[in-house]
Amino acid sequence: MFYSDIFVKKAGLPLCHLLNVEDDGKEYGGCLERLLDSMVHLRVRASSASTKGRSNKRRKRWKRVRGDGLALCRELRKRHRNCDYSRLLVRFCPLPQESGYKGDRISLDKASLSDLSAAYTCGDQVANFVTACLSSAFPGSFWGSRHNFDVVRSTAQKFILLHRAEQLPEKAIMKGIRVTEMRWLFGTRRTGKEKGVAKSSLSNHEAVTGLVQNVMRWVYNQYIIPLIRTCFYATETQFTAGRVVFYRKPVWSKLRALAMEALTEKQYCSIDAPEAARRLALQSLGFARLRILPKATGVRPIVTMCKKQCIEFEEYSPDASPCRPRLVRPTLEARYNSTNNILSRSLDVFKHEYNRSPGAFGCGVGGFNEVYPLLCTFVKDLKESEVPFHDKDKTTPLYFASVDLHRCYDNIDQSYLFRLVQRLINDNEYLVQHSSVLHSFRSQNKVLRRRTTRVCRPEELGWFPDVARNDLAQLFSHSIFVDNVNTSLVKKDDLLELLKEHIFSNLVVANGDFGPRFLFQSSGIPQGSVLSTILCNYYYGDLEAKLLGDLFDSRHFVDSEARPLHLLVRNVDDFLLISTNRATSERFLERMEAGLPELGVQINREKTRVSYDRAHCEANISSITGKDVETGTDGEEFFSWCGVLLDTKTCATRVDYSRFAGSLAVDGLTVDRLGCEGSKLLIRMKNFIHPRCMPILFDLQLHSTETALLNFHQAMLLCAIKTAAYICQGLEGGVESNSIFILRAIEDTISYAHSLILNRLRASDRSDIDGCSSIEKALTKPIANWLGRDAFQVVLKASKNSGKFRLISKYLRENITTSEISGTTEINESILRQLAIRSLRGFRLERFELP
Repeated sequence: MFYSDIFVKKAGLPLCHLLNVEDDGKEYGGCLERLLDSMVHLRVRASSASTKGRSNKRRKRWKRVRGDGLALCRELRKRHRNCDYSRLLVRFCPLPQESGYKGDRISLDKASLSDLSAAYTCGDQVANFVTACLSSAFPGSFWGSRHNFDVVRSTAQKFILLHRAEQLPEKAIMKGIRVTEMRWLFGTRRTGKEKGVAKSSLSNHEAVTGLVQNVMRWVYNQYIIPLIRTCFYATETQFTAGRVVFYRKPVWSKLRALAMEALTEKQYCSIDAPEAARRLALQSLGFARLRILPKATGVRPIVTMCKKQCIEFEEYSPDASPCRPRLVRPTLEARYNSTNNILSRSLDVFKHEYNRSPGAFGCGVGGFNEVYPLLCTFVKDLKESEVPFHDKDKTTPLYFASVDLHRCYDNIDQSYLFRLVQRLINDNEYLVQHSSVLHSFRSQNKVLRRRTTRVCRPEELGWFPDVARNDLAQLFSHSIFVDNVNTSLVKKDDLLELLKEHIFSNLVVANGDFGPRFLFQSSGIPQGSVLSTILCNYYYGDLEAKLLGDLFDSRHFVDSEARPLHLLVRNVDDFLLISTNRATSERFLERMEAGLPELGVQINREKTRVSYDRAHCEANISSITGKDVETGTDGEEFFSWCGVLLDTKTCATRVDYSRFAGSLAVDGLTVDRLGCEGSKLLIRMKNFIHPRCMPILFDLQLHSTETALLNFHQAMLLCAIKTAAYICQGLEGGVESNSIFILRAIEDTISYAHSLILNRLRASDRSDIDGCSSIEKALTKPIANWLGRDAFQVVLKASKNSGKFRLISKYLRENITTSEISGTTEINESILRQLAIRSLRGFRLERFELP
């Protein structure tokens, strides 16, 4: 149903659809018979001695169904021809310039990319259009009764509103359908002069149930999905996460044209088919598919390099006209291996080189797990500095500055990057040894298989039991190590040749108006590559020395004269500088704004932010317009960076939950409907809380006890919102019949989050700084239970379906007690209640779309 670029002038089904095929006048064996056969799958085309009995049964059933079935198909074709799909489409899903459009009316000829990205049709409108087509095109006898049609209409609406990765099982399509009311599938027989319905035996009823399943499957696969593909472009977006939006084909055609015009102007060059075939025949890497992902400010090109791709070029024929190009077939490797699969060994070598010299990334980090020890050391040095940090009388002022690089992947200089890569590869040969780790996750009731790789020189090849005992056993516990018996030798020359193809000869194929369109990437590196992040870190890590070399000695250092402290980190293209010297922060901004345009280092001025008043900035920085901080409910000031909020006085961290405001908190949900919904619910709940259990949010070297507990309460609030939405959408049997199970799942999730936080703090490199023992005394199991139950109780009570959660909310409210807490810690009930109120004020539950 997704990513269909076909464009037809007339709304409706494709021209090749059986309902649009011209009637050949044959009563049997014609288009009507083919249409009926596509619905019921009973026609016997060939038989053998082994299937003779089964073929006879199918032949008899086909003769019985064919009588009423052909008449029904004839009526269906007639109603389909008379159905005005265009009028229904304009009525329920108008274009932006038509009357009835719910958004701002715009002209497609004058609209920008951002305007067109916002001009999508919501799923409810598409569902109304599809149900109107079902009512108009299908005769009432097809469904058998009004009840059956209402069930199909409700299920079709549910199907259209599914998220990107969700599935609708066949049992959901058949649920509520009254099989006995679809009389045309039972067949007819003659009793004397009267014609009546045949008696329904058990075997006959089971056979008809199978026919109804085939018919319902045909309705979705051969009618609803082709109708949507013809009239809409279905896709997820960057601003709706997994929720699917639908663009009318005129809107999408204009949006794609503007996007491809912008891409070919800056990043890609169009090449013809013969040139694409010639390049593919000469290189090891194949091509990747390019699709366009809408975002709030325009579009983002997505290059799919993780899937196997195949394209067939026409062979040259001497009898062909002179204007016909001569195309050759690509190599088997290019046709049947994905680009990322071919580059996997190159990624292993780059990771090996990074482990040998981590300084090659400059101030680059691989996420908050690497920011965490740097921030802890920075705060520790602040507390030990001459100026007291956050003293009662005076505090050390901190100056925050954040800079985002403009199109960091697309502006990379390819020649400079390749010369850098040549210097990074130190050895002539690398031995890549693969193995697997089977680890049991009791919290999720499953065993995961993780692929591990060891890269070394050929002479350092070790016996696998020694490797498992000395290396793997230090990283994994309670695991099984499996030797994959897969060792490969990577030579430097072959590696560089492959990287040269990947950097300079990246080919993509996009859908065009007249067939596939071949593009050649002339600048930057593809974002869909497994090497894109590590190459980007190497590239900008090297340029930091040129741009900021005389400004910083390292990302965390102390100036010997005035003793200012600095922390500089970069998450791919987002720089963050925390300094005790304002002049240093201003010089950093001045250097970054100057950039290195010849090498693609240019900042995004709209995303440049500082925590101090820019009106009195001494440096000449044109991007400075004001102070960018968020004020908390208690007067604190927070600086936002990469999804977290940093306290501008203490460097305490919180999660920025404002980015989940609206419907985004539940748009990313994937509801499992294919069975075992209860056990999958528990796994999903633990996945909801897992990303919010980072050590950087709970280490008491960074936070006060109240802040750490507040982070835990807010993490549980978001988990409760997603859980409530998941239960309302996908739990079979409803809420009332599963209340006890849901309560057990909530208790298990709270216990899982508590143990995960403590285990992560113990496993961190700071286990000797007394951080874990302090949080164990503050965030005890009774306190975690109190905060988790309170968060779930507040969300379920505020939910639109609060009546369904009545028993669960009552149980949670009755079990929010402090009897277990008293005597174990200094925190009492009044402190916890005040902390919960502070958490709710900062979380702002009203800005979320509760289920």
